Amino acid sequence: MFKPVTLVWINYNSINFIDLVLKSLKSLHELDYPKLSILVLDNCSNDGSDRILRENVERIDKRGVMRFYRSSRNYGYAGGNLLGYLLNGESEYFTVVNDDVIVENESLLNMVEFLENDMSAGAVQGLLRFPNGTINCAGHLLDEFLVSYAIGLGKRNHSYVKHPHNVTYTCGAYSVYRIKALRKLGEIYFPEAFGYLDDDLIGLRLWSLGYRSKYVPVETGTHYGGTTFTKYNMLADECNVRNRLIFRLIAECRFKKLALPASIFRLIPAMVGKKSIESVSRAIVYGINYARERRRRGCRIKVDNAPLIRLTPLEIIAHTILPNRLSKRLVIKRLEDKIPLG
Repeated sequence: MFKPVTLVWINYNSINFIDLVLKSLKSLHELDYPKLSILVLDNCSNDGSDRILRENVERIDKRGVMRFYRSSRNYGYAGGNLLGYLLNGESEYFTVVNDDVIVENESLLNMVEFLENDMSAGAVQGLLRFPNGTINCAGHLLDEFLVSYAIGLGKRNHSYVKHPHNVTYTCGAYSVYRIKALRKLGEIYFPEAFGYLDDDLIGLRLWSLGYRSKYVPVETGTHYGGTTFTKYNMLADECNVRNRLIFRLIAECRFKKLALPASIFRLIPAMVGKKSIESVSRAIVYGINYARERRRRGCRIKVDNAPLIRLTPLEIIAHTILPNRLSKRLVIKRLEDKIPLG
């Protein structure tokens, strides 16, 4: 018996890649799943893409599974998904899909079947690929410093992604969550975060409650990546700095005391020009204050149950003083014969 699924798909100012967005929407409508409700949520676009999407939904939705909703302001990725979750009806599974992902026809069915057969899993994802056929993501692993790695990134194929495996968190570009598990989290998304503090946060919190995040070896879609948020470089960078700091300050990890100095050390090379310095400073101040308020309200994320990559002393030092793109290379190289990371 098929369980009802709510799927949330968010758009914001996509006029410059509207053909891709319409293909993504069409692929959702063609999903082979009988009890599906698709919420097409526009985050208060001002470039006309919302009008095009509304008309497209009205034209293609012959099955009556789509609802178009335009928010009163831009809530970002976290706030938009939270709004979509709150508008969810009586579904048992909650699915998020980015507007730059073309989904495979049977992907949702395969992931829901896995969740139905494994009640210990709270989240699941399959294999996402780039348009050139290489792997975009087969789940994510965090290390003890809470630095993230995409499994299989850039590989054409690899034996590791041919089998199910635990992940620290599933990719927010296309994941399915068990609503029963999400309800136990209380506040699922932190809407103030806007972006870059969502799928990883959910994954760790699910593990802390005893729910696993899993990868299953099924082809689920093509992810073009970075079409919306990364257009706004300054905003994206500020959110990333701020929310990585928040993440490390509210998680009960081994290296929490290094979170602030590490953030400052690693950002020094990027602090070129007045605007950059102001943005980084604003991000750090806001991140510290926000994390302090969250902790005052009892938000402490345990990481003991989650699968984390253990670090060597050299890797810890590198994470403290070097940008992620450099320090990650040590971990990727050390584990390359076991797990393909990127």
